[in-house]
Amino acid sequence: MAQDKCEGDPLFWPKLLGKSGEEGKNAWPELLGKNAQVAKRIIETQNPFVRAIIKKQTAIVTHDYVCSRVWIWTDNAGNVVVIPHVG
Repeated sequence: MAQDKCEGDPLFWPKLLGKSGEEGKNAWPELLGKNAQVAKRIIETQNPFVRAIIKKQTAIVTHDYVCSRVWIWTDNAGNVVVIPHVG
């Protein structure tokens, strides 16, 4: 798994590479409006170097940038309301 915290200049952060050597996906606009559990599985399949964490859109979370984390923000019905992205 990639390092948990990215330190220093973002230009020098390690690339997150997929299984075949390609750079891992870092945003999922196509998941907007989808079920959060389904979105979590898709994100973690498409980029095995990140951990997707489901949160209600009213939750309070840390605002640090973690290059191995993806917040999945949901409404009360459990649907994605913000485009998931690494950070």
